[in-house]
Amino acid sequence: GMIMDANVIMQIPGNGNIPFITAAVSIFVIQSLIVFFLAINRNKLKRRLASQVTEKGNDAFHFQNADIILILLNKAGEIKYINKRGCEILGFSGKDLPGKRWDQTFLSETNLENFQKTLENIEKNGKSRIRNYYENRIKKGKNEKIIGWHLTDIYDESGSVTGISVIGDDITKKRIARETEWIIQKQFIQNEKTAAMGMFITSIAHEINNPNQYIQANTQYLKEAWKSILPIIDRYYRENGDFLLAGLYYSESREKINELFDRILSGSTRIKNILEELKDIVFQEKNGLRDRVNLNDVIVSAINLLKDMLDKSTHNFNFIPDPALAAVYGNYRRLEQVIINLLHNACKAVDNPSQGIRIETKNRDQKHVQITIMDRGRGFDGQMLNGLDMPVINRDESEAGIGLGLYVSSNIVKSYGGTLKINSEGDEGSKVILTFPRAG
Repeated sequence: GMIMDANVIMQIPGNGNIPFITAAVSIFVIQSLIVFFLAINRNKLKRRLASQVTEKGNDAFHFQNADIILILLNKAGEIKYINKRGCEILGFSGKDLPGKRWDQTFLSETNLENFQKTLENIEKNGKSRIRNYYENRIKKGKNEKIIGWHLTDIYDESGSVTGISVIGDDITKKRIARETEWIIQKQFIQNEKTAAMGMFITSIAHEINNPNQYIQANTQYLKEAWKSILPIIDRYYRENGDFLLAGLYYSESREKINELFDRILSGSTRIKNILEELKDIVFQEKNGLRDRVNLNDVIVSAINLLKDMLDKSTHNFNFIPDPALAAVYGNYRRLEQVIINLLHNACKAVDNPSQGIRIETKNRDQKHVQITIMDRGRGFDGQMLNGLDMPVINRDESEAGIGLGLYVSSNIVKSYGGTLKINSEGDEGSKVILTFPRAG
């Protein structure tokens, strides 16, 4: 909704005693419905009708069934009138709202101070300097809506504010559509980046794999060579006593050398696995979306990818897998992304390394498998919890993470017949519970 023209002067038919009344017209367009607010001026009737606007709104306006929320407030911000359809949209009865403060009933805490200043300006100066738009979520029972509020002053003949008109528009579907469109656009951009990154990673992986293969092959040869020559060196040691080998006595370095070979091979294998996992994430396969997946393996892979972040975030990380965990149907990489996202959130929640993060898996019952991710950091706020049902977009790139919000993660889990639930108790930490049907 917007004001089309706030200063149109026109004459409208009056009652039997006064044939015409001069009026200033404010025109709003809300959902293709044109709404006219008439403020009478330059005659004695204006004060009377302005009073009717703020005190006897039911007599002055008849937009009962218009598909908008129409509310009239007095100078104190109290609701004097709300139309029938507005009550239905908000989930209130017509008797619930008159007399209540509009801001305390419908505005979020972040907007209360701003509106209070508006009322103070009206009281002191007769002018509001009004902020003409607010937007917030309203929850009534199980229903939650996003309402856009459009505010306009109502004046008397001296130019003083006598009240405020409020037009509310249910923009829930529009907001979800807008945020969904934003996600799709971001995904498109991400796909373009992924294609470029895929070429880059393929090139880098090739350059790293070549010397890494030399390391693996040559280290394995050197380990076998060391094993073959060891009896000869041992015999020399027995016959001639201890001797220095690379600055250490042979008696000390004998076992360490074999251990060093094993560590080199293990590090080389880890390099190979990390490169493979990076390529798998970039080139997500379109086929096999319903493969049998072992969630313990998915979690181990996610932990390996986030190892540095986990090590920096907490000194108390534990993964307790159920060795008899049943398989589930799904896509390995998409499920891995969910775990990465939730672990990333847990790392961001802990404020110091002494706070722990723990993952557990188990067969919850004969039909379901469960993953529980717990942290002892800051709990989820209300906006984040709302993100399970509708997108909550974080445009702060410094907090962007892997690019999967709770909304997207929840939808991935739901696509495989599972559920994602969060139990959060403020500073006591959070518990995220994922359940999936067992594969038949």
